Amino acid sequence: MAATSGDLIHAVADCFGIPEETIKSYYRSLREAGFVTKSGRGTGAAKMTSRDAAVLLVAAIGGGRFDKSSAVDIVKAYGELRFSSGARRFRKPDAKGSLNVIGSFEDNLEGTWRFEGFDIPQLQDLKPAHSLIDGLSGLIDAVRAGAFTNAFLPKMKNHARSPSFEIEASAGRPFASFSISLESSQWDYPWFYEEEACFGGPSPEPKKEGFRTDLIDKRGFSHRTIFRLADLLND
Repeated sequence: MAATSGDLIHAVADCFGIPEETIKSYYRSLREAGFVTKSGRGTGAAKMTSRDAAVLLVAAIGGGRFDKSSAVDIVKAYGELRFSSGARRFRKPDAKGSLNVIGSFEDNLEGTWRFEGFDIPQLQDLKPAHSLIDGLSGLIDAVRAGAFTNAFLPKMKNHARSPSFEIEASAGRPFASFSISLESSQWDYPWFYEEEACFGGPSPEPKKEGFRTDLIDKRGFSHRTIFRLADLLND
């Protein structure tokens, strides 16, 4: 049975420990603004998409801005952020096959997901400098397709562990980031691969007094929420 808006609202509220009526009010305002699928009733209820889930997640973790902004304003502010920079980090056995692990950390200024050696098209095929909503939607789609749990590297006999996700939003100037980690549990061929994406926007107009608030308000969630919503959308 396809997931309805009610199912999605219940799942997000349950994951975040936020009253369901609060999440429902967010969804209602987002629907009226055209950010999520318009749903019917009963057998005519619209099927929820990964993008619907991504939009609602962005609204629900809008940080301290919720004190002053509506769910629609939150999605406009954070959802339009673009992949501006990133990095990747990995470690693997050396050329001689020694268990001494070597590592590397590289900046990524291309605004795209690399995942070299892996097949994760839901993220790799996104356009450079894609939006936070596009990235989060692709992330959910990748989990729905099993792209991460089926990820593997040459010489590895077993699949990777489930990836971890970190997403945050800061008050003041909108900013968000999330990282994806893949790790082998194979003792004789250990490896680790991580990519991080940072989503930013234009710098805010400076205040007349020349001082910008130093308050940072962050919220985040783990892979548990992503997998919960992916499973819901796949039912």
